[in-house]
Amino acid sequence: MLVSEPPKPIIALEKTVPGTRRRTVTDHHILIPGSPISLANTVAEAAPSVKTQNKLFTSKIFPITFSYLWHVHHTKVLKVTYSGNQSLYKVALSSSISKSASICWLEHQPQAWTVPLGHELDEKLKQAVTLAIGCQEF
Repeated sequence: MLVSEPPKPIIALEKTVPGTRRRTVTDHHILIPGSPISLANTVAEAAPSVKTQNKLFTSKIFPITFSYLWHVHHTKVLKVTYSGNQSLYKVALSSSISKSASICWLEHQPQAWTVPLGHELDEKLKQAVTLAIGCQEF
């Protein structure tokens, strides 16, 4: 006959390794799965002291309407502008428009629109979406 014991909590001594971030203990309690009601302290990482170069400057959400494959589509765009005046546009796409991606990221360059993140779009879809964004923005 097999006898099972409830899991015992693991107690570890604090060990400091050079070059690692210090963690601090918060006063929130969580339940340990698989054991009788036990309380354990959660560990939160201390905020790193590294400063980021690209801080968020502004963001806004606006609707666009465009025609693609003989249908009119309505969607929303999130425009995020960073302190260097670089803007990225996050466009929500329905599955009827794009099977490969539900969102796409676009960036307006002086020469043309680019897709800096994610899957490349069909060229006609990209033109329809960027024209709609351009009508709202420029």
